[in-house]
Amino acid sequence: MKKMGFVYMTGFLMCLSISHGQKNNLQPPGELVDLGGYNLHFNVQGDSKTTMVIEGGTGSWSLQWLDFQKEVSKQFKVVTYDRAGYGWSDGSPYSRTASNIVEELNSGLEKLGINSSIILIGHSYGGMILRAFAKKFPEKVKALILVDSASEYQFDHLPPMISAILEAGKEQFKKTGAMARMGHLKADHIPIDSTINSEYWQAYRHNSAKPSYYDAMYNEMDLLPVTYEQCEIEKPIDIPLLVISAGDSFEAFSKIPNLPKEESNKVWATLQKKLLNISTKSQHHIIAKGSHDLLLTVPDELRAIIISYALSLE
Repeated sequence: MKKMGFVYMTGFLMCLSISHGQKNNLQPPGELVDLGGYNLHFNVQGDSKTTMVIEGGTGSWSLQWLDFQKEVSKQFKVVTYDRAGYGWSDGSPYSRTASNIVEELNSGLEKLGINSSIILIGHSYGGMILRAFAKKFPEKVKALILVDSASEYQFDHLPPMISAILEAGKEQFKKTGAMARMGHLKADHIPIDSTINSEYWQAYRHNSAKPSYYDAMYNEMDLLPVTYEQCEIEKPIDIPLLVISAGDSFEAFSKIPNLPKEESNKVWATLQKKLLNISTKSQHHIIAKGSHDLLLTVPDELRAIIISYALSLE
């Protein structure tokens, strides 16, 4: 059986003290879309016939992509959203498999009037979700961009230590969710992510203390074997594909003692090349100095590559 996926765990990267006079803004930058008894938060910026939809990794929600979105929306319509349980979105009554997440994303986009010419941008775990989207709704997809995306084959080859680390992370999400439900986790216990605009620090901490956030992350990770099957594309599709890979992906986890970084990077590079087989129209771009968290380590280069590729499709 395939093991747990490679995820993008954010929110605990950097701590700062809140400056005096910081704006307490708990309101979402976008809008809440009713999916039939529960709401998802969507943030739409820009005006273009071509729409980019961003799907972040495990733990990543719309605030992490806000600066990127503001810049890219000068040329394209850009949609970020919070998966169910994340950010300003409600928890979902449905399990966190790729298929269910894709149905929710598609329903939200349809209610926003977005039904075609979509460029999908998926990072890490989000790459698997958007592969499942392209597989299910190919007629809506203009192109697929995978940003250091997870692979359904990764733990057939990665060192066992990596799987053990992420299994421990999954259990920690379960425990933290229980703490939040009992009222033992408060917003002021959450470290500030200084990569987020300070206007939203309070909102970040507030939403990161919700039990639904940890429940969703745990459920996503626990159901990865199902997601692996649902995202797998056995026969190449004709949708244009850009695979953007980090040259030093595991540098993002280098503070973990005894991490087999060199070995893991070699395996990861092979898996990234294998992703090219998804499409008959694939391209590969490696950002040599980037780590798995490309949005943090090389944001300007990542943005330039995506914009250039999108313009080439016009």
